[in-house]
Amino acid sequence: MAFLGKLADVLWNPWLLGLFLLTGAVLTVGGSFFPLRHFRLWWRETVGSLLCPETGGRSGGLSSLQAVAAALASTMGTGSIAGVAAAIWLGGPGAVFWMWISALLGLSTGCVEKLLAVKYQVPAPGGGLQGGPMFYLRDGLRTPKLAAWFSLACLPAALAGGGLIQSSSIASALSDAFGIDRLFAGCAAALLAGLVLFGGVGRIARASQRLVPAMALLYLGCGALVLWARREELPQAFALIFSCALTPESALGGGGGYALSTALRHGVARGVFTNEAGLGTSAMAHGAA
Repeated sequence: MAFLGKLADVLWNPWLLGLFLLTGAVLTVGGSFFPLRHFRLWWRETVGSLLCPETGGRSGGLSSLQAVAAALASTMGTGSIAGVAAAIWLGGPGAVFWMWISALLGLSTGCVEKLLAVKYQVPAPGGGLQGGPMFYLRDGLRTPKLAAWFSLACLPAALAGGGLIQSSSIASALSDAFGIDRLFAGCAAALLAGLVLFGGVGRIARASQRLVPAMALLYLGCGALVLWARREELPQAFALIFSCALTPESALGGGGGYALSTALRHGVARGVFTNEAGLGTSAMAHGAA
């Protein structure tokens, strides 16, 4: 665990943080603030597609609804709950502010990487379509070595950043809430995930299409209930978030520079982990649409 902690510090302090934020800022300005100026357009093409279900793509790929559901399945999971809690625990209330900044800048990053995935999609060997960063790195930037490195990096990212963290969060929650053995919960999660994964991207998309709308209603509904139940404390919570993020000296009484860097580090890192903007994984689902 100590080695993993040191490795995370090396990765996230500070160059990768700046790279994610700078990339998001460049794409936001270069795209003329598209996510904000054309809110109705992308809202209609994403959430609006839930009201117009499709059975499949014209070229045998996934439908747009299935692509959206598969992408949301990875971004609106335990990371959205445990990830936020971990960011506050490690970086203080100010980390929430930097998660918001990461999410706002990540709108353009996510939009661009998904557009590129569709632009450079190719026929899949077993039928249908496939796309993602490995294809637009190879065919767009003409850098096959970089595409190969990205593909190799997906292996530890999927195991550590996806499977291990998610299953650990699920097992811990079930153990604390219902006393279920963590090993049993982990094995059950692995079995259920395997049943879906062995069916390929098509089964993953179909499972996501059925589960994600219920996940969204449950997640947003429970979040709204919590906010309503604690509505009297919201002004104080917002004040604490902004004071710790922007003026940590007044909030913590010293060590402001360290507090600010800690909030920035964990806020941006957990924000990227939650929305996956810049990681390229959700773009693969759209590349198959």
